[in-house]
Amino acid sequence: MITTMALTLTELTASLSAVDEAIAKLMSGERVIRISHGDRMAEYGQAKLGDLQDYKSSLISEINALNNRPRHFRISSTKGV
Repeated sequence: MITTMALTLTELTASLSAVDEAIAKLMSGERVIRISHGDRMAEYGQAKLGDLQDYKSSLISEINALNNRPRHFRISSTKGV
């Protein structure tokens, strides 16, 4: 499985849509699908559909991690609270 390097949210979303398209094409009967992972190209056939679905799950996890970053607030008061 190919792991992604620190990508931005837009790059991850674009990769996710490409993976969704590839899965749909493989399920409709195409034999080989090519997907670019940054500067590399990977080929997936119907036998590798599980690997492609695992890659999709990892992309979703990374997108969720970027969206759920903790936010820190600092509150100050002059009333001595």
